[in-house]
Amino acid sequence: MRSPAIGLLTAACWVAAPPIASAGVLFEDTFESGGVEAWAQTSQTLGEVSVSRLTARSGTYSLLSAVESASGYTTRRAYVLQAYSTTSDAPARVFLKLHFRIPAGFTHGRPNETAVFAALARTAVGGLCNLGLSSSGGQLYLSSSRGGRGATVLSRETWHGVELDYDADTGNTTVYLDGQPEIAATGATLQAANEARIGWDTNTPNVSGPLFIDDVTVSTELIPFRAAEVYLRHASFFGHIGL
Repeated sequence: MRSPAIGLLTAACWVAAPPIASAGVLFEDTFESGGVEAWAQTSQTLGEVSVSRLTARSGTYSLLSAVESASGYTTRRAYVLQAYSTTSDAPARVFLKLHFRIPAGFTHGRPNETAVFAALARTAVGGLCNLGLSSSGGQLYLSSSRGGRGATVLSRETWHGVELDYDADTGNTTVYLDGQPEIAATGATLQAANEARIGWDTNTPNVSGPLFIDDVTVSTELIPFRAAEVYLRHASFFGHIGL
């Protein structure tokens, strides 16, 4: 699985409304650099993570995560990782926001099991709250390791917005899909998260293929999803921590 060659990015500019930096941003990447340099680490096992210009929610590029199929419970990984704080100063409440697109070539043949594609994690501990795709009745649904499967059928070849509200103080988590509450859990004992992991990280059998992800933000304030939201972008201005 190799991504198409990626050419040089020409600077592009869209109107921002409002600027994303106003919402307590800890880390963001829109992949408009044409690479994954903003991320501290990539993990690839029977999979590949790269930046693609095949499709993008906005701008020119998006992250492409793709894994091979396996008939048994075999770990496949194709994700990028960034620590947006240390464990000692990790904020209790954070919001992970991203957009994803499920292509026609993605296969999920394991009903009622989840393939993880994003997570808030803690260094040396691992995933604290995972987001993934679950299959039921031939349809795909958003799923969370805290709260279970959502009720909305996901469309392929469409950009969906997802935002995870993770609060270690209250033990509550809420997942928003396209701006609407989709999955919620309350009263858990949670540790503060300090890492974001984006891309496939699964051992679910009979799951394979690509997933596109774009416009990733970790913040200390909710950034409501708006279907027409756009960002101010320049080729060399992405992947900043602590804006």
